[in-house]
Amino acid sequence: MKVYVVSKQPITGILDAYKRSRGNDSNAEKLQKCMEMGHWNLFGHAQITFGIEGISRACSHQLVRHWSNVFTQQSQRFIDPTTGDDWYVIPPSVKENKRVLANYMHRMTMIAMEYQRYLKAGIPFEDARFILPNACKTELTMSCRLRDLWHFLKARTGPAAQWEIHELANRMLALAIKEYPEIFVGDTP
Repeated sequence: MKVYVVSKQPITGILDAYKRSRGNDSNAEKLQKCMEMGHWNLFGHAQITFGIEGISRACSHQLVRHWSNVFTQQSQRFIDPTTGDDWYVIPPSVKENKRVLANYMHRMTMIAMEYQRYLKAGIPFEDARFILPNACKTELTMSCRLRDLWHFLKARTGPAAQWEIHELANRMLALAIKEYPEIFVGDTP
């Protein structure tokens, strides 16, 4: 899994909104207090865009449930996702079980071979993809307002989150802390 910042807006829009709303100077501590109090509206004035590579389609299905963000995902209608040896995600529980791992990898090889047969038989990508598993890796771009990112991180860095989206959210949190230390302080949310 690879996660990186494609672009970001400065917090000047947030600071201006804070000043207009509160009628005084703003600072990072006051912005943090607004987040803690649930005054999310201010944080809709800045946006960050992430590049995300190597997550499973299963993870991307969980990710796009956060519909207030904007997503553009790699299309299986135009690309062959089975190229190379590293085209699918292996869950940790499968990696830890040698017998299951061997079977899992064998099945993935068989799926890739069948998928290639479909393509060689003239089946278009958009139809051949129906046999691909949720483990198939994908790439996407995700743009989100900071208030929506905060909500996503709060939900997906918690202990109830599935392992893959939990890992993705923690990587995004580390980047958010680096890019916006005034807002994402320490191990927040």
